[in-house]
Amino acid sequence: MTAGKHSGLPSLGIVLEGDRPHAELVRLASLAERLGFDSVHLYEHLPHRPAWASAFLVARETSMVRVGPVTVPAFAYVPVVLARFAAALSEVAGSRAVLGVSRGAFGELIGRKRPSVSEFVAYLKALNGLLAGDPSPPALGWAVGKTPRLYVGTSGTRLCAIAASLRFVSGIVVDNLWDPEYARLMATTAREARASASSDPEGFELVARPFCYVSEDRREALSALLPVLREYLVQLVGNSPMLRHAGLDVASVEEALRGPSDMAEEVARRFAFFGTVEELEQQLREISKSGVTLVCLGYPLGKDPEEAIRSVGSALLPRR
Repeated sequence: MTAGKHSGLPSLGIVLEGDRPHAELVRLASLAERLGFDSVHLYEHLPHRPAWASAFLVARETSMVRVGPVTVPAFAYVPVVLARFAAALSEVAGSRAVLGVSRGAFGELIGRKRPSVSEFVAYLKALNGLLAGDPSPPALGWAVGKTPRLYVGTSGTRLCAIAASLRFVSGIVVDNLWDPEYARLMATTAREARASASSDPEGFELVARPFCYVSEDRREALSALLPVLREYLVQLVGNSPMLRHAGLDVASVEEALRGPSDMAEEVARRFAFFGTVEELEQQLREISKSGVTLVCLGYPLGKDPEEAIRSVGSALLPRR
């Protein structure tokens, strides 16, 4: 992974949403690679452009960044379909291919429910079996050995512990993780689960993926970020331990995010970054101390995503 220009920083990546044309996403991803970012994740959020198409395009136009769809909802793909896409991406991206799978969000748009934790774990095992060469139909012989780095998305400690104990899982990804105290809890949970399963903790990642708005005007950044948090936060985090740890529930979050206020700022700072690059560097140091190994800065990045990527990369990362 690419280290920050300044010691004490975690590796840095970006996450792009499918609200922009594929060509623009490729251009932003290529810029991130030139600036030294480690990863380019692509949200698979309904009803935006499919992340798979963008991932293949980005993989073809880059050579160093890790790339792949994330927040892929288990309810939207049966294991064999997801395994085929994942193996095909690995053919193009090689060892750079990543796949982030979660229980899912926005399922109501297609009339689907999130699987239970036990159902989701069975799903992950079936997916791994297909990629590892399960000979029972539908065997995917061509896919064997073409396995992307698999991340499991969750904001709760229960699934974090179960997923971390699975040898084939390479990391835990937590959307909206920006509270160092909760990050420390998730890191400890994953580390202990990995140890109890006698799995090597080396190379296992805890990935924080906060929404992000880089701006010299912090008040402007908060105002711009609030609509994003209103749209996504409850969907991605739900009434999970992450909210309860902050002394919040869904109703209080929705109330707080109605408009700019002291309460809105208090909620936003726990789940997102907004402010200057200098403030970002300070907060990255804090989240890194808590055990986070990779931070993928998320949607919308800033008023101008290209400018935000350039300002962060130029200040904090070595050029490749």
